[in-house]
Amino acid sequence: MKSAKSRKKKSLSPRRHRMNPEQRIASARSTDWVKTYPGKKLVKGYKKAFNVDTLTAIAELRMLGVTFPKGYEQKVRQAIADAAAARKRKKEERKRREEELSGIDSDGTFSFIAGYTSGGVPYGVTWEESEEGRDEAHTKEFPEDYPF
Repeated sequence: MKSAKSRKKKSLSPRRHRMNPEQRIASARSTDWVKTYPGKKLVKGYKKAFNVDTLTAIAELRMLGVTFPKGYEQKVRQAIADAAAARKRKKEERKRREEELSGIDSDGTFSFIAGYTSGGVPYGVTWEESEEGRDEAHTKEFPEDYPF
């Protein structure tokens, strides 16, 4: 067993990324972070410095005395919602495109749906039938008694 001194310690993320909200606000106040921030995008800088999301950054900057234009937070919320909806649409579109490209229609009952009846009920090869066919093809391809 290795001694405690010889064990290599894991490196941690910066302390400011591991702070809770009270610690972040206290740290920002003590270093006068808002006044000393050199950039123009205060929210983005706070997000990056303290590893928080946009709405948390806005809320904590308000606690530090920063004022934002009327409707700014609402626009940010809308932008976040729009981005989430766009990701969802893109994911659904990708899934639909993959299904179209596969050319094989299947579900929980059928491994291959050949078509649908006039009532909308699918018909085709079930999963059990396809498994049996695979087993038979395998035994035909690889017989147990070899000629040598």
